[in-house]
Amino acid sequence: MSAHGRGASTARPRRRRVAQKGPLTAMQIRLTVLAAPTGGQTARRACDVLVTAPAGTEFTERPSVVARDASGEPLALVPVRFEIAGDTDARFANGAAAVTVTTGADGTATAPALRAGERTGEFTVRAAVPQRPAVGPVAFAATVTAGRADTLARTDGAPLTAAPGSEFAQRLTVRATRGGAPVPGAALTAEMVTAGPDGTHAPSGEGPYFKDAKGDPVRTLTGLTTDADGLLVLPAIHADGRTGTFLLRLTAQGGATLTVELEVTAA
Repeated sequence: MSAHGRGASTARPRRRRVAQKGPLTAMQIRLTVLAAPTGGQTARRACDVLVTAPAGTEFTERPSVVARDASGEPLALVPVRFEIAGDTDARFANGAAAVTVTTGADGTATAPALRAGERTGEFTVRAAVPQRPAVGPVAFAATVTAGRADTLARTDGAPLTAAPGSEFAQRLTVRATRGGAPVPGAALTAEMVTAGPDGTHAPSGEGPYFKDAKGDPVRTLTGLTTDADGLLVLPAIHADGRTGTFLLRLTAQGGATLTVELEVTAA
């Protein structure tokens, strides 16, 4: 059998294996051929999706490319460099911002697991063949979103008390978790509220308060985020001249809530 005949008999099953075994099977029907460089080698996209993960978690999708020659045959043993680019602290599982992976028999190279850092926003993972600069790189867009917590809890149960007109001595610290694991970068809102007869809450216009950058009283804080351990230490809370039991409600992106009692008692 001629060399041409042997190539024709093997090309079809190899292409099927790539479509079935890749990490992004559903997307591989969208393979896009990049401009063919000198030397007859081309790179094809095996994934062209916007991958997303909450801060501090692992991306479920892994960037993957297929290297083929000009005739469409997969190329094994091609070193592919995956590199994270952009303003991000996301890293591969080994903590590196760049890794080199060699293509397998089906021409596929898949990056190691990618883990989102604390910093939210967009970045890019680029795949290129260092030994063939003429091969156009493939870019994978990625986004790190704010962490989503399903539980908020205090780190201790000590009462939060203050005298009228003074600052609460103890700072309130809360932990955000999802499935029991800490959620770094979780977005929280803190609001002084009142409880109605039906159990609903409404913003409070009196009682304990925070201070804004100018030192003025505010009773709602937005844009709060947990640290790498899923913890948030709230700013200092101040009591006005009223006494009694007041409520502070924290809400996390993802739906978790926590209501904390604040006691203001006369000295």
